[in-house]
Amino acid sequence: LYSLIYIFRYCAVVAHTVVCGVEEVSGRAADAILAAYNASELVARTLVAGNKNTQCTEIIEKVAKDFNVVPVQAVVSHNVSRNVIAGKKEIISRTDTNHKVDACTIDALDVWVIDIQMSTGEGKPKEVSDSS
Repeated sequence: LYSLIYIFRYCAVVAHTVVCGVEEVSGRAADAILAAYNASELVARTLVAGNKNTQCTEIIEKVAKDFNVVPVQAVVSHNVSRNVIAGKKEIISRTDTNHKVDACTIDALDVWVIDIQMSTGEGKPKEVSDSS
């Protein structure tokens, strides 16, 4: 589920993971969900003035490795500002030669939208025509 709300002209993006059809998630699916959750918590704690976006990418990759999953390719977190949903500062979830972001330093009072997605496969999104 994904919601977009504006507060004082800052966008507030909210997302939740919902698993349908089972009472308890286990196995590889649970690994992917826990990896995404733990990586997002650690990245939030790393968004401290003076740190680099590359530190956040390293954390995401390390957490994925710990859970034996892979960050999804080309998923990027952005800084936001008033009336701007995707700022110039970015954190890429996985080091990839095909998708690069410029190095940046986290500044005091930066506001970020953290987007982390994990895969039990290769981490490469596929377009499918089946909508069921």
